[in-house]
Amino acid sequence: MSTGELRSSGQAPSRGSQPRIFISYRRSDSAAIVGHIYERLVARYTKESVFRDVDDIPLGWDFSDKIRRELSGCDIVLVVIGPRWLGAGSDGNLRIQQTDDPVRIEVEAAVESGAAVIPVLVEDARVPKREDLPDSLKGFESRNAAEIRTGKDFDHHVTSLIASMDAILASRGKFVVNFPKWAARAAVYCAALALVTLGGLVAVVLLGPGVSAGLALLGVAAASLGFAMACGFAGGNAAAKRRIPFSVCQKHPVAFSATTGVLAFLLLFVFGALANPFLAIHPVDGPVQVAKRLRAEFWQARESGKGDFSQAEKLVDALKALDPQNGHASYFAGEIKRVRNSTLFTSKSCFKGWPAGKTESLEAYQQDFYYHREIAITLPALETGGDPGSEACYNRARGYCSQRMAWIYHLLANDFYVHALALTGRDRLAPLSRAREFAVEARKYRRPEGGEGFDQCIDTTTIIERTGEELDVRPVLRLPNQRQSLER
Repeated sequence: MSTGELRSSGQAPSRGSQPRIFISYRRSDSAAIVGHIYERLVARYTKESVFRDVDDIPLGWDFSDKIRRELSGCDIVLVVIGPRWLGAGSDGNLRIQQTDDPVRIEVEAAVESGAAVIPVLVEDARVPKREDLPDSLKGFESRNAAEIRTGKDFDHHVTSLIASMDAILASRGKFVVNFPKWAARAAVYCAALALVTLGGLVAVVLLGPGVSAGLALLGVAAASLGFAMACGFAGGNAAAKRRIPFSVCQKHPVAFSATTGVLAFLLLFVFGALANPFLAIHPVDGPVQVAKRLRAEFWQARESGKGDFSQAEKLVDALKALDPQNGHASYFAGEIKRVRNSTLFTSKSCFKGWPAGKTESLEAYQQDFYYHREIAITLPALETGGDPGSEACYNRARGYCSQRMAWIYHLLANDFYVHALALTGRDRLAPLSRAREFAVEARKYRRPEGGEGFDQCIDTTTIIERTGEELDVRPVLRLPNQRQSLER
């Protein structure tokens, strides 16, 4: 069958990119086989593109006017002709010759519409003779017809017809694409699976301390893949149904689906990795490497004076995810809280005292240090003692060492001593006692360069002497080589 012979010449193609196909037939002649043809066309061109049986004509409407409206935007009209298509009546007259015959009205309107009109012969029918057709349909008999037989030849004949129809649609600026019918359902299933995976990952974050960065990375990848597949299927389905206003997407929905899925996965995975506290570090980094990065980020934020500790806090969260009892995490969490509040603390975390007329609790700024101390006193000396240098902590995954613990004691001693200075009478006794208790522990630390305790903030020894005077405590005789312990 020649495409050129089937195409209506001199007519503009219908508007829009969605094909419009109309099937004209006489029900008493070929209703059964038309049903099968219709199903095959719907599978190829979608239900929205294939029309048959104008049954919804409102009361009072003119049938011919309604038919012309339906056919005005059609690209192809299939005129299915069976053995009884002419409609021989009991009086011997042919129905096709009658001006009010619905089939005649449809074919006349089809020829006038500019659509490609294709006669389709079924059940061994022949092309009508010229003398059997009314004057308005003269020339219809000369159109190149397609033939569709039932039985084993049906699939072959319909496939051939569809190939010719595709060529006609392409010449009229239309196109036909193949995309899975189950794409919309697959998009829903993939999105649901991604949400379940994401929910599981959140549960692990909240309830599963100790999860590794690798597991977190796998969870983010799985959730991202689910959402990406949902985006890909939904995007391809929308493009195939021409809901995307770009013709290049409509013509290539499979490529558009794949591109959408890949881009969605990359964006979601990168965003998930950056937003996930487990993945604020590189998955191959261990606690030691992260702790050193944390120290650098903290110092940089502190020295810049901008107070932006967001990167340091992400690393703190990452360490807590690796180990909820990590000493690096608890120590720097406490330091960040202090340095961020420049009204109450110096850049070295030393408590400066309360503003005039205001005395509150320092518990919020001490709780991370107390937690650090609680864990430290349960650990063996091998994990908390040894080298007195500050680098000892950063070479240990757990993050506990004598220098860090002594410094925490020193800061707590300063807190209580400066707090006591704002009080009067017996109210000073309790904080003074706590200050002395922590200062004594801090002075057990022997600095590598020589000396006991620390000379930052208020010197450790000074705190011991001043609190001793106010509490009337006698100096404690210390043996130079006496072994000290962090545990009280």
